[in-house]
Amino acid sequence: MSENKESDWLIASEPFEVYKSKADYPLADETYKIIGACMEVHRELGRGFLEAVYKDALEIVFEDLKILYEREKKY
Repeated sequence: MSENKESDWLIASEPFEVYKSKADYPLADETYKIIGACMEVHRELGRGFLEAVYKDALEIVFEDLKILYEREKKY
């Protein structure tokens, strides 16, 4: 495995930089927002809490960002 070099990592500041067009990945905006919300929760809380704490925090962030969700939906 190679050393961690800057050239080894793909850093995308916008969700569509990796894809040529929105048609290649139609849910990129939604995915970008959801992953951003998860990262915000992780940054604020860190590690070591029970899963329920992260679920509660993510629920609050989703509501703040007006992201529609259904908690623990059964498939």
